[in-house]
Amino acid sequence: MTDTTRDASMGPELDSSSVQADTVPLSHLPRIKICISRPSLPRSIAPGIEQLVRHHIRPDVLRLHSSSTSIPANGLPSRDARSATASSPAPVWNWNVNFVETTDVHDGEQSGSNRLTWSCSTSSESFAPISRSSVAQPVDTPFIITVSHHPDSPHLAYRALGHILGVAKDCLSLHTSNGDVSSLHQNLFASTSSSKPPSGYFLSPAAAHQNLNITQTADYETIGTMIDCSRNGVLNVRSAKYLLRTLALLGYNMLQLYTEDTYEIDGEPFFGYMRGGYSHAELREIDDYAALFGIEVIPCIQTLGHLGQMLQWPRYLGLRDTAEVLLPEWPETYVMLEKMIKAATAPFRSKRIHLGMDETHGLGHGRYYSFYGHQNNKPGSQIFVEHLEKVNSICQSLQLQSMI
Repeated sequence: MTDTTRDASMGPELDSSSVQADTVPLSHLPRIKICISRPSLPRSIAPGIEQLVRHHIRPDVLRLHSSSTSIPANGLPSRDARSATASSPAPVWNWNVNFVETTDVHDGEQSGSNRLTWSCSTSSESFAPISRSSVAQPVDTPFIITVSHHPDSPHLAYRALGHILGVAKDCLSLHTSNGDVSSLHQNLFASTSSSKPPSGYFLSPAAAHQNLNITQTADYETIGTMIDCSRNGVLNVRSAKYLLRTLALLGYNMLQLYTEDTYEIDGEPFFGYMRGGYSHAELREIDDYAALFGIEVIPCIQTLGHLGQMLQWPRYLGLRDTAEVLLPEWPETYVMLEKMIKAATAPFRSKRIHLGMDETHGLGHGRYYSFYGHQNNKPGSQIFVEHLEKVNSICQSLQLQSMI
């Protein structure tokens, strides 16, 4: 039985006689290729750009070339698309992206330079100007997008590239067969019969110009996320690298890996036993990869609660207050915590560490109460603060900046 009911949420009815999204394969719609000159790249972002190009999900969208000359906008089908089976190969338009490090980058609404500001501008209003001789001729003039960012903020260069990739995918507009196409290059449309006027979805130079000439200022110096690597589907190194590339294109410059007991401590084989944690080498590899994109990886551990996986083993029973919480004020607790902090921070460049300290349920009401409860009569809040001060002292002795 054929369903003839059309839901309003599916959008307007499309003219079956025109070139629309549901009558033309996506592979035949015109597309954008981002071209980046390797010699022109600033040294601070060149390795990261190389990785983004090599591992981009659509390898035909990003191109890194060795020429110092900009590539013409073109607008013709690529050579790869020319085949016996491709009766309507897609036109390809080239956008050149140049990255410029400068301290003279500022938001028009603010006075002075701002290292959290990046700007994007184009060499012309249209990447597809019409030739007087024929609208179907290839465009020999290069279309150049210039990205300006502060040398201290390389992550903003990747943020700009992510924005450009988004614009390249989102500058399709809908043109009806009744509309005037005299101002539009024919190759902005999908290839169609010469007997029909160009119509349907097309690449819009106006939309591209509007979205590619912008200036943005980040509201925060640090933009990051924390990933739980202590339970469920933990990221392996390959997945962590994929995540880092994605975060780079979003403009992130910080990643925290939340590891309760999924990291190695030398001489402590029962710490993280049978948990499949990260090795020192794996964490170092993740940190090295993140550095390519200007992303700081910060270890995030637990130093009081959330340690049930560790405290279940006989080796650590003496460090228990409750099944999930360490025993405060016990000297051996702080010996172990120093080992944990040293091991967690060793693989990383960062001098920052997140100490956790959340959800310390039952603090002071387990073995702590048996040892100290009657003699000092401290409330849980005081036990918590005094323990935090001792852990922070360990961090300071190791020249680490702690956070909770």
